[in-house]
Amino acid sequence: MTMKIFSPAKTNLYLRITGKRPDGFHELETLMVPLSLGDWLEIEEDSSGKTTLSCNQPDVPCDETNLVYKAVKTLENALKIPARGLHIHIEKYTPMGGGMGGGSSNGAVTLKALNGLWNLSLDDARLEQFAAEFGSDCSFFVKATPAICTGRGEKIEPVALARKLHLVMVNPGFGVSTKWAYEAYATCPAQIAPPIGTLVDVINSGNYDQLQKHIFNSLELPVLKKHLVLNILKEDLLKSGAIASMMSGSGATVFGIADTKESATQIALKMRESYGADLFIATCETL
Repeated sequence: MTMKIFSPAKTNLYLRITGKRPDGFHELETLMVPLSLGDWLEIEEDSSGKTTLSCNQPDVPCDETNLVYKAVKTLENALKIPARGLHIHIEKYTPMGGGMGGGSSNGAVTLKALNGLWNLSLDDARLEQFAAEFGSDCSFFVKATPAICTGRGEKIEPVALARKLHLVMVNPGFGVSTKWAYEAYATCPAQIAPPIGTLVDVINSGNYDQLQKHIFNSLELPVLKKHLVLNILKEDLLKSGAIASMMSGSGATVFGIADTKESATQIALKMRESYGADLFIATCETL
């Protein structure tokens, strides 16, 4: 049997670091949203008894370090499932190391797919527990709905957003290490963050002219200090018509928010005219 499934990317409209945990991770308060942009996974059963991976992007590791592989082994080991033959092909469109959760989504979506394929009848809460074992933001992708996430990202409270946001995602062609970004954050001065609840109210009321004041990312300060080009990309998104712009997650992708789908298309065209076809520029919307 072969199945093909969509693996959505995400962005953080708000990411506030609230403290350091005893386990070395950071306490977070973040508003994450799934995107119509993402990857595709094709899962095929075979008789080999082994799990093998392939990917259209040669830089993606197709070994035991890939979260797709970890997802398979997490289920097999936790539920004492004898190893079954699987080949999983990843069609990767999400930039690697871009702060868009591509690998985390791939892992979580694999859990969901195998739950159905293997007739495991696991509920979302159990799948979220498994997902949290191999990635801090993996649990979010089990439901893949807008949510305020706390803890290290694994405590998820779905939130109703009345409107979809239209986004233009721009990646400069390199990634940022999440570990480095959090370490660099510790050297930065304290930042005052707006309340996360106000951002939700702004989105639901449609007061998009207030978005720039209320989106927030604790990791922007250290990452943009090192990678000055991200400041330029943010500024150019605003000059091209975006009503707000910010870095996605730990970077290096930045995004611009447009008031309509048509506006997002025009912003993307202007950015392509400025930077050429080689730069990753994509339009999408929140799911």
